[in-house]
Amino acid sequence: MVPLGWALQLPWASRLMSLGSGWIARPLAAVARWSYALYLANFAVYQVVFIQLKIFYFTGLAGALARAALFLGASLAISAALHRWVEVPVLRWRGRLPWCREVAAARRPTAGSS
Repeated sequence: MVPLGWALQLPWASRLMSLGSGWIARPLAAVARWSYALYLANFAVYQVVFIQLKIFYFTGLAGALARAALFLGASLAISAALHRWVEVPVLRWRGRLPWCREVAAARRPTAGSS
């Protein structure tokens, strides 16, 4: 039911042009920027938090909540660091490569096209 609920929200979400300037817009925009790094980091963080630490620490409901908070916090922190210190420099470096500039120029729309 949860995937169906999210799927039913897609038509509404596809019409959003911006998140506005509310208190939730900046964190959502940050997570959107970090999404690829989050994709890369979350499994490693999961392995440490839910597999390795489960054996030694955090038992019961309080432990499950602590592991979930630790997983979320560590995943976001690592993805923010990966984005800032790996992804952004690589993307800047990519712009200096001649074949990347040619591809980007070929994909750019011309003044006469719409």
